[in-house]
Amino acid sequence: LEVSATAGPVVVRGDRDHLKQALLNIVMNGIEAMDGGGQLRVEVARSAGYAVARVIDHGPGIPPELKEKVFRLYFTTKERGSGIGLAMASRAVQLHGGTLELADTPGHGCTFILTLPAEAGL
Repeated sequence: LEVSATAGPVVVRGDRDHLKQALLNIVMNGIEAMDGGGQLRVEVARSAGYAVARVIDHGPGIPPELKEKVFRLYFTTKERGSGIGLAMASRAVQLHGGTLELADTPGHGCTFILTLPAEAGL
């Protein structure tokens, strides 16, 4: 796991536990996608009044026909998956005024982009 952040804090207002669980679900999804190991990178930055976290894995990626389904409740491609983690993460982010998007390159991994309103002046 590699983490990089911009200089200075990026602060968001919200339920710490829900946002922490959302980020953990995204990170765990990436780790599980890299079945044989690999590098997972988390980047955090401020951009135009928003806090932006990118979770980048080097797993197999997601086929284009499944991209729009990954945030649906109970949708999973994993044998032992519940289909709850990414759906819960997406909903928690939405409830905090943010977005959760998937940028994917099949065969080369996924980037989940979590964007939340940042506190002004912090």
